[in-house]
Amino acid sequence: MAFYSLGPGWGGVMMMGSHSKFHNNCLRDVFISIVGDASFALFSSFVLFAVIGVMAAEIGVPVEDVVNSGMSIGLVGYSRAFTYLPAPYVWAVLFFFSVTMVGLDAETVCTETVVSFLEGFGKRLGRHSHLLSVLLICLITFLLNLPFCTQAGPYMFQLVDWYLPTWSVVIIALLQVITMMWLYGGDRLDYGIRDMIGRKMPHVFRIAASFLSPMLLLLLLSISFVKYRPPKYGSYVYPEYTRVIGWILSCSVVLPIPLFMIWKFCYLQGTFKEKLNLLTRPTGDWGPSDSAYRLDYLKRVQTKRSLADQAYYNLTGRLRYSAKHHCETLPMS
Repeated sequence: MAFYSLGPGWGGVMMMGSHSKFHNNCLRDVFISIVGDASFALFSSFVLFAVIGVMAAEIGVPVEDVVNSGMSIGLVGYSRAFTYLPAPYVWAVLFFFSVTMVGLDAETVCTETVVSFLEGFGKRLGRHSHLLSVLLICLITFLLNLPFCTQAGPYMFQLVDWYLPTWSVVIIALLQVITMMWLYGGDRLDYGIRDMIGRKMPHVFRIAASFLSPMLLLLLLSISFVKYRPPKYGSYVYPEYTRVIGWILSCSVVLPIPLFMIWKFCYLQGTFKEKLNLLTRPTGDWGPSDSAYRLDYLKRVQTKRSLADQAYYNLTGRLRYSAKHHCETLPMS
């Protein structure tokens, strides 16, 4: 539920957070988002499965035989629930209108994430670059999604949904949490949050991000591979070649990450250790734009600490390494 509703591995959360003010209370926003998302999801689940249970009792079949798995379960369940209410057509109109708004909202976040990524390569389209980028992305995604509107669309959608987000989002989230808490460092993240809101992250957040999340993600990933089963849509079983297509789609999302790491490693000059040290610390142009916070941040970036020091801080929230800094200074931009 956390991956598919909050979407921490798809970049949308980071994109929206990047538009916040420097001193915005990000911890408060995180707490409100998680509680709100979980509450709405649980409420929707209670309504949906209660209706499915009533439908199963009415027709005298087991619950698992009422609605086939897939994208139809929510639409069929809620559509049936409206028949038990007064003025069912009014509720149906409101429901499908809300579903449309949710879809547009999700599409806006995804589109802005891609546009923000593309705009990072430079602004060559002039002052209307953002609008032109949005229109271009919308046109491309519209053309790519036309096959899903055909009679074979539900089958293609089920195949893509079965493979594309299943493992890739877990792997991306695992790499993100390891990078932030162990390579970038929980200490740097803590002091960055303190600069923004005046306090460090709660101790339980740091423990969860450093130790619990990587273990649970690895466990979830292992279970996903062990319990893997070929896709199906209702009673339709997909042929063998579609599974190859599915695995190619799944790998296409994750494969650029190690390829880019290998390319960056081969591009740099120096010994293996020098390359590794350079690639596992922030670049000189990373940090707060406010000069009042940037100087202190750059000093912390240059602080020497080992993996054991980082593990000690992630566990206790206290520094164990010395305050010695590297001799070189990072460039300011």
